Amino acid sequence: MSTKYRDPKHVPSETLIARLNELADAITRGGESKDGELTMRVPAECDRDADLVISEAARRLEKAEARVKELSKFIRAGDRVCCELESWLATEHDKESQRAINIWKKLRRRAEEAESPGGEQ
Repeated sequence: MSTKYRDPKHVPSETLIARLNELADAITRGGESKDGELTMRVPAECDRDADLVISEAARRLEKAEARVKELSKFIRAGDRVCCELESWLATEHDKESQRAINIWKKLRRRAEEAESPGGEQ
């Protein structure tokens, strides 16, 4: 690892993920392996020091969950609008409204795919 990052927020997520996996492995092995991996260096290495890596990962997870919560509110509101449009379309045959519903359904599918395990975020 290195001191090329001056702040934990600049460390790429892929680097944090790899380091978290290394730390989990070291903790599982225990002994000197664990002791060597849990040291803090001077100057600090934002992409290596366990305390910095874990706290940054927790900060990003918290931020991602807040974004998912906001997106879920938006999706629920869109679902209500879509349901209202669909019931209106049962009596009216407006092509633009039908197009809007189809667009919403496509966006909804994409959001569901993104939320599913292994989906892109």
